[in-house]
Amino acid sequence: MFRLTIILILLSVYTEQASGGSFFLYNQVRHGVLMKVHCKSGDSDRGWHVRKYGGFYGFDFKDHILDKTLYWCNVWSGPNFSRNASFVAYESKLYKHRNNWIRWSIRGDGIYESINGATPWKFKYHWYVVILILLSVCTEQAIGGSFFIYNQVRHGSLMKVHCKSKDNDMGWHVRKYGGVYGFDFNDNLFGTTLFWCNIWQGPHLEHFQVIVAFESRQYPHDLNAWIRWSVRGDGIYQSINGATWKFKYHWDNKL
Repeated sequence: MFRLTIILILLSVYTEQASGGSFFLYNQVRHGVLMKVHCKSGDSDRGWHVRKYGGFYGFDFKDHILDKTLYWCNVWSGPNFSRNASFVAYESKLYKHRNNWIRWSIRGDGIYESINGATPWKFKYHWYVVILILLSVCTEQAIGGSFFIYNQVRHGSLMKVHCKSKDNDMGWHVRKYGGVYGFDFNDNLFGTTLFWCNIWQGPHLEHFQVIVAFESRQYPHDLNAWIRWSVRGDGIYQSINGATWKFKYHWDNKL
């Protein structure tokens, strides 16, 4: 009974301290050009939305008190939606404070960002133009990437992993201490490959974190990137192409 009371108290504190965040995408390409948007988080799929020039798409949400909020979006524009960009639209760990208001300006030369009304807008992403003539070239020149997640917490601790990309759900996997989960894949020639993973660990899987496990844009000079993730008791570490491990993520503790 005492334990239940503590849990209820902590839940109420969490509810009161959850903060509001928001992001919006504005179609500022040019007259006559449509913008198509598809945004997701680890828990929700916001669906497909199309906006005319001058229109916008976005929403408010509860920015998690443990800073694990992460939304990514795929955006298309241009004739026949021939231009595409995939990017992280909101990641609470990138901002010093909660209640952030992030704006994305979708323009002809790329995508610009403004944080909490700041000006001028900052250029963030180029477009990737899909040309039918290049499709066969992309198939022939698709490059191999890979990432692997190692359970190095301690004896008796399980690790549960659920990884996704915008096109693939890799399913749920559980590994004992010393085990590993991962796979190879074709890293898109245009550099749009993005995988994110939800990871739980502990004797009762009581610790959680969501990570961007592989994003091509982070490795612009290496189209064969081999990424390793070490899941440990104090957090999650990364190694790129066999380099020294670097600390990347803390755990968000759960009861």
